[in-house]
Amino acid sequence: MPKGRLEYLKRLMPYLKNQSEDCLYLNIFAPLQMDESKLTLPVLVYIHGESYSWSSGNPYDGAVLASYTDLIVVTLNFRLGVLGFLNANPAPHLKARVANYGLMDQIAALHWVQQNIALFGGDPTNITLMGHGSGAACINFLMISPTVMPGLFHRAILLSGSALSSWAIVDDPVYYSLKLAKHMNCTIPEDMTKDHEVIVDCLREVSIEELLSIDISPPNFLTDFGPSIDGVVIKTDFGKDFLTLYSTGDFPSFGPLNIMNQNFHTKRSDSGRRLFQNKYDLMFGVVTCEALWKFSAHDIQNGIEPDKRDRMLRTYVRNSYTYHLSEIFYTIVNEYTDWERTRTGAVHGEELPYIFGAPLVDGFGHFPQNYTKSEVALSESILFYIANFVKTG
Repeated sequence: MPKGRLEYLKRLMPYLKNQSEDCLYLNIFAPLQMDESKLTLPVLVYIHGESYSWSSGNPYDGAVLASYTDLIVVTLNFRLGVLGFLNANPAPHLKARVANYGLMDQIAALHWVQQNIALFGGDPTNITLMGHGSGAACINFLMISPTVMPGLFHRAILLSGSALSSWAIVDDPVYYSLKLAKHMNCTIPEDMTKDHEVIVDCLREVSIEELLSIDISPPNFLTDFGPSIDGVVIKTDFGKDFLTLYSTGDFPSFGPLNIMNQNFHTKRSDSGRRLFQNKYDLMFGVVTCEALWKFSAHDIQNGIEPDKRDRMLRTYVRNSYTYHLSEIFYTIVNEYTDWERTRTGAVHGEELPYIFGAPLVDGFGHFPQNYTKSEVALSESILFYIANFVKTG
């Protein structure tokens, strides 16, 4: 792990203590001096990332972002891990049951925002969602979810992730649910399709401490408890939405677009390479080295041996794809080989201080301090771009 990433996690840790299932709270930030000529302000709702298993919206202070851009900024919390994404249903196409409780929490928060944000000076008819990493993937799923009523939000900014990222959706959630149930000595029904709720009922009787103490240990590059097809929040044929909602030029307003072909997951290739543009204005921000923090500082600075590189890539291909493994492996090796030595680049998440305006006040919260004048200018530019998109698309 790079030193910068390690230091970032150390600063984040104090905000992650005493986490609870009773987490359905949100934080609202408004400019101190509201412009009286504007009756209501556009709303920006930030959905945190880092992981489907841990993190919080509380560390992300939206005060500077709100004040500088004249926006109402909202951060929220939702259930994570087994509490937010347990899915024991092997046949959602036959018997749909809600399993994506974390996504439902986000939808509930957005309903609250719709109903109450005007009391804080916000405009319920102009709401933009912004997410980073797994938060961006969650927003992407909300964009095609039949449980989201029209007008619940109007624009989206996806940073370093989408529903098409290889880690975004759990392909076999029942496997991890059964693994957890066996650890808890729950009775496994003979007919899982008919009686899978037996497992859920059993796990509901287990204390939160016991549930969180179990290490499921999914294969490298895969997720154990995260969004999955449940037939309700994420439809069984959700791939069709990818095929029909996007074609180049369909949407009237979008920001910098940089989607890497390698983000499209072969195991879900029927989902297509198209994306949600008719219903929402959409801004993308995808960095080419978003998994850089998985490497040590020495690896990043000096590179890694070919044998070590190949082992890592073969593990990724084996766990993430089903067919044509050799062809995919050599394609990835060729794609990611820099034939000229280049700069290291940014670590995943390093853009967040600039998005929240940390350089403008010399840092706050878990973000670093001591920024240069050029970094202050960079943050101002990013805030300007985001504000324009939120206000007008």
